[in-house]
Amino acid sequence: EVERALSLCIAGVEQVRDRTIFWLYYRVGVSAAAIARLPSIPLNVKGVESVIHRLTRCVRERLV
Repeated sequence: EVERALSLCIAGVEQVRDRTIFWLYYRVGVSAAAIARLPSIPLNVKGVESVIHRLTRCVRERLV
């Protein structure tokens, strides 16, 4: 159910990056700071937190 909602929230060229950030944070429990240090994620901590916040809000809206 969450995966379906997430798919509706993610669009554009950054789909893979955003999905990776979301699942690393929620499923694996990796912190935003640790995600920002990954070479495949070209964002700083604030950028990662922004992606998490945006996707979380969108997923919650779709699940209500």
